Amino acid sequence: MAARTARASPVSGRLAAVVAVALACAGCVNGDEARVDSAAVGWLSNPGCVRGLGAVLAPAAGDAQAEDCAVVGVPDWENAAGEVTGAVLRIGGPEASPVWIRASSERGGRFGSAVASAANGRLVAVGAPWSTNGGVNRAGSVEILDGGTGAIVFAHRGIAAGDRLGSSVAWVGDLDGDGTPDLSAWSRGSSADGRSRGRVTVLSGVSGAVLLSVSGEAGEQFGLATCGVDDLDSDGLPDIAVSAPSASQSDADARGRVVLLSGGDGAILKEWWGDRGHSGWGMSICAVDDEDGDRLRDIAIGSPWCGDEEAPERGRVAIVSSQTGELLREWWGESPREHLGASLTLLDDLDGDGVSDLAIGAPGLQAPERGTCGGVFVVSPRTGEEHVRILGVRIDGFLGRTVCAVRDLDGDGRRDLLAGSPGEAADPGLPGGVWAFSSSSGELLWQIVPEEGEKVPTRLRRRTGRRLPLR
Repeated sequence: MAARTARASPVSGRLAAVVAVALACAGCVNGDEARVDSAAVGWLSNPGCVRGLGAVLAPAAGDAQAEDCAVVGVPDWENAAGEVTGAVLRIGGPEASPVWIRASSERGGRFGSAVASAANGRLVAVGAPWSTNGGVNRAGSVEILDGGTGAIVFAHRGIAAGDRLGSSVAWVGDLDGDGTPDLSAWSRGSSADGRSRGRVTVLSGVSGAVLLSVSGEAGEQFGLATCGVDDLDSDGLPDIAVSAPSASQSDADARGRVVLLSGGDGAILKEWWGDRGHSGWGMSICAVDDEDGDRLRDIAIGSPWCGDEEAPERGRVAIVSSQTGELLREWWGESPREHLGASLTLLDDLDGDGVSDLAIGAPGLQAPERGTCGGVFVVSPRTGEEHVRILGVRIDGFLGRTVCAVRDLDGDGRRDLLAGSPGEAADPGLPGGVWAFSSSSGELLWQIVPEEGEKVPTRLRRRTGRRLPLR
């Protein structure tokens, strides 16, 4: 395949990652600096816990009004008393300043561990999976905030100890016909033996009422990733793709499965199993444009642990027909532990072949003289051609752990790309970063990093990138 490659060279200073920050991109951050008041972000002392700046990026595909800011979740935010409560910031405007900041009052709830902006830009969902409900520890909660003000619209709380409701959240479309997108929230839903069954709870975006609640089998982590798809059962409602990466057909084979649920009653419409054990089939899923001519969007499925004896955990991304489950196209990682498919996001049609292109994160990608730096590939789902390859710069930087489509940043008329590099740790006292790239060329446009020299960030800086030659 023809490939164009760009290196994500730092503009100045250093990046590292040890803070827990989640970013739900409703667009980009503009301006030079954004002051985050004087509050501090708690530092994670465990270097193996890769949850730095850019650890989670969730795109908000919507109109221009929904794409002029970013929503940042900081689950290790500390209040004035030094208590870790978590917070969410919305950043935007010409100075990239906080539009609003909402801090939780609950200590240890990890508010901001998951965030998602609705397509209409008016609602923001925030997960707090360690939240306590009436003395029930780590039952978890989800809050829906007004996207314009940060005011709480409603909250939904878990009821079982250890359920961790809100570990992940995603907007899946309007299931109740009220004109407002509805929300899928994941909880562990443990079985009697303590293994995570997984449960998907779909909440009304207007009232918070439970529209659907579907649980999986013991140990399969049902609902770890979800996305909205087209109406496959002709009931007039969008349906939902749901993954269960640890599902087994026989004892402990953990092949994983992806199912399509009816948006009307939660019934399983279709089911596709991975073909290799312990591959992480469905760790990421993304609806893509119609590839097989049936006028229904198809589904890209990432299995970042898939591999063989020669290249274990190199990773794989498969596109399957949403109607038949037929394998339409696939990509494989090139090296051991590349973890291709850890993240997916849909971009614009960059090559004029009639379908939107796909960005694929490979946080374990290795490059000469940079070791495990991570990277991102931009490919055509129709032809399979690789258009752009972006390489990280830091060993264990994990660039591509998350990817996110944002509005056009370089003026070429096409949406561009944010990629998280949460593991950059040349100096363990500095947090990680979010990188912005041209989706057309892979050129580095800018990066969002905390103020230099700070062990915990009180300021975020937007740095303009150099134009990098392709090679």
